[in-house]
Amino acid sequence: MPDITPAPASLLEAVFTPMTEYTHNVYSVKGDRLAMTLTKIGVAQANSQGDIQLFINPDCATGKVLLYRKD
Repeated sequence: MPDITPAPASLLEAVFTPMTEYTHNVYSVKGDRLAMTLTKIGVAQANSQGDIQLFINPDCATGKVLLYRKD
């Protein structure tokens, strides 16, 4: 049987640390509160430092984008 040496704790933490990046869908909202239409227009990726990257379909990028965080 081969000799197995355990990996150092720092290496295990580096390999098995959960990712801290989050992906959120970005939607376009049209209409009013009685007849609302939601259309997915892209995604936003956020990391643990708060940096946000938007990936929006150029065919849908006709207005302003408002992002908010719900706690």
